[in-house]
Amino acid sequence: MGVEISIIIPTLNEESEIAGTLKKLQSLKGSFEIIVSDGGSTDRTCELAEAGGARLIRSERGRGIQMHAGALAATGEVLWFLHADSVPSLVACDEILTAVSVTNVVGGNFALKFDGDSRAA
Repeated sequence: MGVEISIIIPTLNEESEIAGTLKKLQSLKGSFEIIVSDGGSTDRTCELAEAGGARLIRSERGRGIQMHAGALAATGEVLWFLHADSVPSLVACDEILTAVSVTNVVGGNFALKFDGDSRAA
């Protein structure tokens, strides 16, 4: 059995994004768990997270607090924090494990690409 990655997604009223993101994450190659750390959503975020196969934990509101709560609940050896609207590469888990297999690597990030034609995107 290989190294497991814990994918941690802090949420607050992400009903419009979370189901699609979880569906994409379920297509990833590799061994991973998905944790949604919710900060008090008042929409269907929690319901959709559980229906999408994520382990739901409830946390106090605040991105950092929610990320910490997710990290404490994680069982994986590697923590990967995502936004609720992230679209990762299908081989992202392999890329993460390759990067952290280098003994002096303790963290990293992927390049970001924003959707949209505006200058702000």
